[in-house]
Amino acid sequence: MLEDNNPIVLYHAMTQIGKEGFRTEKMIKKLSELSLKREPQDKLLGYYKVGDLAISTQFY
Repeated sequence: MLEDNNPIVLYHAMTQIGKEGFRTEKMIKKLSELSLKREPQDKLLGYYKVGDLAISTQFY
């Protein structure tokens, strides 16, 4: 699901990764790529962007 472009889908996928503690090399690489998504179209809630959640998911 980390390949999806919909910010809501990405939100749910990343929160589940954090809750379950999933960690694979491929996931960490994709989360690193997603951490760069900081544009207005990447908005999740308020000021938070997809990139913010990706960063926090990597280190959770």
